[in-house]
Amino acid sequence: MRKNTIIIAALSILAFISCQKESKEITPEVTPSVGPTSFIVSLPETKTTLEGRSVLWADNDEIRVFGYTEGESVVSAVFQFTGVNEDNQAVFGIKEGESLGAFSNYYAAYPAMEGITVSVNKEVATMAFPRMNSFPYNVRNQRPAGGQFDPKLAIMTATFDGERLVFRHGVGYVKITVPYDDVTSIDVNFTNNCVGDTPTYNLETGALSSLGNSAKNITGSTGSTPFVKGQTYYLAAIPRSGYSIGTTTVSYTIEGESDPIAVSTTHFSGKNVEVGKIFDLGSPAKPTSPKITYTIPSKLDFDAESGSFAFNVQNPVEGVSLQAQLTEGDWIDANSISVDAAEGTVSFTCSKNDAADAQERTAKITLSYTGAEDVVVTITQGIAGSVAEEHDWYFTNYTDTQMTEITGLAADVKATAGKTWDFGDGLTMVTNSSSKWNKQTIEGVEYKWVATGGKYGSGQKYFSFTTNSVGTLTILYASGGSASRALAISAGGKETVDNANVSTSTSDLKTVTFTSVSAGTVLLYSKDDNVRIYRISFQEK
Repeated sequence: MRKNTIIIAALSILAFISCQKESKEITPEVTPSVGPTSFIVSLPETKTTLEGRSVLWADNDEIRVFGYTEGESVVSAVFQFTGVNEDNQAVFGIKEGESLGAFSNYYAAYPAMEGITVSVNKEVATMAFPRMNSFPYNVRNQRPAGGQFDPKLAIMTATFDGERLVFRHGVGYVKITVPYDDVTSIDVNFTNNCVGDTPTYNLETGALSSLGNSAKNITGSTGSTPFVKGQTYYLAAIPRSGYSIGTTTVSYTIEGESDPIAVSTTHFSGKNVEVGKIFDLGSPAKPTSPKITYTIPSKLDFDAESGSFAFNVQNPVEGVSLQAQLTEGDWIDANSISVDAAEGTVSFTCSKNDAADAQERTAKITLSYTGAEDVVVTITQGIAGSVAEEHDWYFTNYTDTQMTEITGLAADVKATAGKTWDFGDGLTMVTNSSSKWNKQTIEGVEYKWVATGGKYGSGQKYFSFTTNSVGTLTILYASGGSASRALAISAGGKETVDNANVSTSTSDLKTVTFTSVSAGTVLLYSKDDNVRIYRISFQEK
């Protein structure tokens, strides 16, 4: 970060004392002595820190200095940072092509934009800034850095006290901690026209004397790299006297998404952003409801006396626990059902299914969590003489190291055509030049996926496994494209294509089930472009 001798130094003093959403006072510092061709800024090169980041003067930092003697016209010149002297004081030298003579009064402005004017009326000096509605001086399109703010909007004014130019804040700041990934812009909208972009300051007091072009919003954008989730940013705001911000709506534009996420925050009755202060809006985000997910339980052997299955609660609420209750099937002991929140498992005891006339049987356990929809889990127990054939290849359960060992590739690196990847338990995949593996976070859960890459045909690419029994094949996937990106299987010499649930985004997980899959070798592939496969499950009928 750069260019902010006073603003940054001041922000670090009290801006981070409290996490409460309230304004925090900032104490300005004073600078510098003046000469006809240079200014000495009585601050060390490393002036202060902001949330642990060193803030330094940078090459070509500029201030605009105004000279005035009563009865004469105001003259201005630009001075730029040239380094530090032997006393570790910052030196500002007059910019090439500029000139400034000797005057009885001096004023200064940061940043040194074009169009700033100083007027003196009855010995009261005012400094007017031009309208800031075009880049780079644009309060509707600021470019704040991580943990900081846009230096081009960090307005300061200064008067000469006989020895030094004394700088004062000209803006306040709205503080926001970003709650989402891939945010490219943040638009803060207020109920009232409480801010503006054409300020005039009383130079004797440093206070705003007027504000033109009132508005209801300020905007920050990244320009290229998205904002970082969990990082704090500051948007400069020039407050309009006598107005409050009211109810504030923060809208986040997400990269690749057409509709912004709009979040209404608390109504701040009678409060506005204030010059020299920080208004903390916190991390406004839409509330997310808890959601229960679980793994399909394996069929129990006829002589099993216990069983278990895994679950997960997305968007959990502090202090709330999952509840599991038997709702069907008295062969499971209702009092034995136990939830292990740390391990994410539900376990139970049951009786053997070894009666002479035993038939395959089922029971149901209902999972409940406050704020989430109930989930019913079906438990199946086989009979003597039957060994159920089951497979579950859930790529999320593979570590990054395992995926790298299996594929020979790091995440998101495309394979060489014709390679065979072995995922264990009989599942292999033949690759083409677009095949790869990767991972993504959806609703707070990290999923791994494998893409076969391109449509099945010449240069074939497919998953393959062999089964001795007829069964049901279930695939968790996302197409991320058009309806032609269908999943298909080839089993028993017959191809079956499923066109349901396609034409989705890459973060929209879908499930497709192929019933009555024939015994023998089963091939799974996409009919057009690659499809992201997260899980492949097979269960004997």
